[in-house]
Amino acid sequence: MIRRISLLTTLALAILCLTGCPGVSQLVGTWTMTFGGGDFGLTLMADGTATSFAIPPLSSGLLGALTWERNGTEFLLRQDGGGPSVIYIGRITDNTSISGGWVQWEGNHTGDGGEWNAVKQ
Repeated sequence: MIRRISLLTTLALAILCLTGCPGVSQLVGTWTMTFGGGDFGLTLMADGTATSFAIPPLSSGLLGALTWERNGTEFLLRQDGGGPSVIYIGRITDNTSISGGWVQWEGNHTGDGGEWNAVKQ
């Protein structure tokens, strides 16, 4: 009896996850982010963290700790430490495109800002 319950529970969880686990954002994955005249690679993880990588001709991605969150159609990416502290706020137009503005809130150029956009790869 215990084996049957265990097997049924495993089967139910497998079916649920195969159809898309709840709580996992469709934004998770690799993105190309454009701002300041350059492109950066950005990988959003399901745990709310992100990593960045260089897209040539740039020599590095975004520096510091990166965290992100989604609230409906709003997107927020924080870049802390490793250089300037910047916040990127955007509107999700679909699950493959985000655009918005950014502002540096700590560092040598506090108050600088501009526009950015990102496209999912």
